[in-house]
Amino acid sequence: MFNSYFNGRGSLYVFSIFLLYIVPVLTSQAINFDIGGAGSIGLEGAGAVAEYLVLWTVAVVSFMLGMGSIRGSVALALPRHAVKSIAGLLMVVGPATIATKVLLQRQGVYESYAFDSGQMSGGVWTFSMALAEIDLYLFAASLLLKNAKLTAACLFLVALNLIHGTRIFAAGAISISYFFWISTHQISLKKFMAMVVSVFLVVGLGMVIFIFRSHVEIDYSQYDQLFKYFISPIVYESLFSQLALIDFANGLKINFVCSPIDYYFDVLGFIVPRILNPDKDALCISYLDDLQPLGALNGVFAVYAYFGTFSFVLFGLFGFIGRAFFRFGRRNYYAMTLSLYFSGSIVLRLVRDGPVYAMKFLSMAVFGCLSLFVIELMLEKLSLRKQGDRLYAGL
Repeated sequence: MFNSYFNGRGSLYVFSIFLLYIVPVLTSQAINFDIGGAGSIGLEGAGAVAEYLVLWTVAVVSFMLGMGSIRGSVALALPRHAVKSIAGLLMVVGPATIATKVLLQRQGVYESYAFDSGQMSGGVWTFSMALAEIDLYLFAASLLLKNAKLTAACLFLVALNLIHGTRIFAAGAISISYFFWISTHQISLKKFMAMVVSVFLVVGLGMVIFIFRSHVEIDYSQYDQLFKYFISPIVYESLFSQLALIDFANGLKINFVCSPIDYYFDVLGFIVPRILNPDKDALCISYLDDLQPLGALNGVFAVYAYFGTFSFVLFGLFGFIGRAFFRFGRRNYYAMTLSLYFSGSIVLRLVRDGPVYAMKFLSMAVFGCLSLFVIELMLEKLSLRKQGDRLYAGL
């Protein structure tokens, strides 16, 4: 049995995910953040700042209104075989995850960041990412069970993605953990400081990885430069994922040709396995990829490209999905696992990678959830059969 009270602070945490991407753009020029080519990226003038803030305000307000407050008592009757179900699924996806990482070595994704290797659309890569998403969902499911061994095993599989420079899965696991902890615990000053320290440790690790992989030279005598390198993972994450949005706010004229109908067709085509849809990357919105050379289109820009001034509709719908997961999750374990995963990871993906990718990732989590449910039914059926056999043998 799982009993807890979600105190509503999880909503503030979700809001902070949006701020994580807004604040660095607004402050990078103020602190003269000029390393790694970031000095040439920024909003040009008060008009651009106003345009940027309007676009983000529409997104944040509509999403938060759709999601509402994550508050209320949660009383879950845990499935009898929940631990065995997760362990059984891990016995399948775990070795498969490790095998894909070995196969990716041949594609050169470990010599540089995976994005730079040009191998992010092959079958092995796609399958590896699908498995990583299921691993991340199982992490959320294990966390809800408060099973340390399963949680550690899932976290290990998620962390394997760091070896080819893919940080989003580890960031998702951290985000899910923070959301769950903040939502179910009282925050004292000591605990808050522990969270702050842990965030700085994660940022510091990101700095070390950045320096190691990019082979940059640092003048350790200039403390202002050290500070910039320390915060570089967060600033780069924000700036480089919003290049198209920043250009648009600066007045770049863009011919938007996609519609809300195109969005739904893109989602349907994108969630189909590549073996059935080899051209799944040919999205309607792909013609804008040149505006975002360093990854997927930022969520605010991508939603605007599909919905225009009606962007609030899709952001509100995503928020409502989060509300529905939590509402049903207050009495259902499987819905609550999706609620944790959605609030901690999908919100991050929506902002960072856009609505098409967010739906793809969510579909993989739903697949993992359905797999757990089916395994639970099979184990329950097997258990009942054994009980029947024992009763029959005793007659």
